Amino acid sequence: MGYDGTEAGKAALERAIEEARDGHRKITVVSVANMPLDPDVPRYFGTLDDIAPGEGGPLSPPPDVVDHLREAREILAESGLEPDLVWAAGNPAHEIVATAKQINAETIVIGAHHHGLLSDMFGGDVDTNVRHEAGCAVILA
Repeated sequence: MGYDGTEAGKAALERAIEEARDGHRKITVVSVANMPLDPDVPRYFGTLDDIAPGEGGPLSPPPDVVDHLREAREILAESGLEPDLVWAAGNPAHEIVATAKQINAETIVIGAHHHGLLSDMFGGDVDTNVRHEAGCAVILA
């Protein structure tokens, strides 16, 4: 399931709890740091100044992602569930689907967000993009 700490994310978390209990399933919570560039590929934008210190080393999750995963773990623990916690950096829809495929998920649960015209034009509609890419059942909470 994708979790971002929003009200829609919390609704998705509650739905994932229901699904896990009904089907005796394991929950993997994915929180994504939305990044426009892929941090794992080299960037050559024309100057040496575009390379940050420590570039090429392992990435650490940003504080907001850590907070989201901690919150999700606490909510799930209160329900008696022990989740796997995963974070990724990149396009949220792509990273949620990639994680689901990597773990052979049967179902993806995400919150239904309401987006504006600009979000739709620039590919920010995560729930629509997940449904198009998923290859498995997708539940919008």
